[in-house]
Amino acid sequence: MVVINWKKLSKLSSIINIDNILNLNRSSSNKITSKGASILFNTLKECKSSIETINLNFNQLNDDCMESLGQFIQNSQTIKNIDIGKNKITDKGIEILLPYLIGNTTFKIFDFLWNKGITDKSIPLLIEIIQKSNIQDINIDETSITNKSILVVPLIKNIFKNGSDKIYMERK
Repeated sequence: MVVINWKKLSKLSSIINIDNILNLNRSSSNKITSKGASILFNTLKECKSSIETINLNFNQLNDDCMESLGQFIQNSQTIKNIDIGKNKITDKGIEILLPYLIGNTTFKIFDFLWNKGITDKSIPLLIEIIQKSNIQDINIDETSITNKSILVVPLIKNIFKNGSDKIYMERK
């Protein structure tokens, strides 16, 4: 049985509506699990939140919350950036997210940094996601993918497809 503190949820909802950013990373000393993240994603979906950025890095997420994250992304008209770096996401999580990201036009940035369970097996899936969406940046640094540069060309094509005439390189 899950108990939701509606008073706290109401406070969270007002923060989300003001900033359009939900930042629940290690600087806040959170230890959010996949169960908690699923409740959060389902609640945001039901509230029709206008949130643009979610930062859940440095938590305890695994593949169990990818379905609810995917449903949230699919139902959101505003989400542009999700950071789930430094968790326990694997290739299975990428596979679960795939159908939710295909055809998405608002989503731009996905950060999987430090998820060691993401391997070369996910490369074809990530390329398909890039080719069939408007994603312009996927951070796979410090994953177990051996050829990280393989995503550069599809990402550049998306950047130009979406009207940009400039490419900004921030990483080494």
